[in-house]
Amino acid sequence: MENVTGRQTTGTPDLAVGTYLIVIGTIGSLLNCILLAMYCRMGSSLNPTSLLLINLLVSDLGILIFGFPFSASSSFYGRWLFEDWGCQLYAFLGFLFGSAHIGTLTFLALDRYLATCRVEFRGKLTYKRYLQLILTVWC
Repeated sequence: MENVTGRQTTGTPDLAVGTYLIVIGTIGSLLNCILLAMYCRMGSSLNPTSLLLINLLVSDLGILIFGFPFSASSSFYGRWLFEDWGCQLYAFLGFLFGSAHIGTLTFLALDRYLATCRVEFRGKLTYKRYLQLILTVWC
């Protein structure tokens, strides 16, 4: 049986995927950094929901920074370049940032539900509570 993981052919699909990943990864990283800088400049005028949006930006940036360089460079070569340690790191970081992204979206949906449908909770959700939610997402 042929070992297909070791083949070193680079075809048009591999180059197209690599190029796509570089373009999307670069644009996504740049836009996420711009939005993070905007939130940092706003400083004390942030509301608690903004903390969830900042966490969403951080998790997106983590996926972009630690995800696309591995996959894009491997796409250009037509094979995985980073041995077993790179595969494990790629999987761990993808899972970590992906799970944080999904958890943050879940809490963001809950936040919007409480803000629109349960108005009695509006003043009770504090910065401390939101920081606890964010910590829960990462743990």
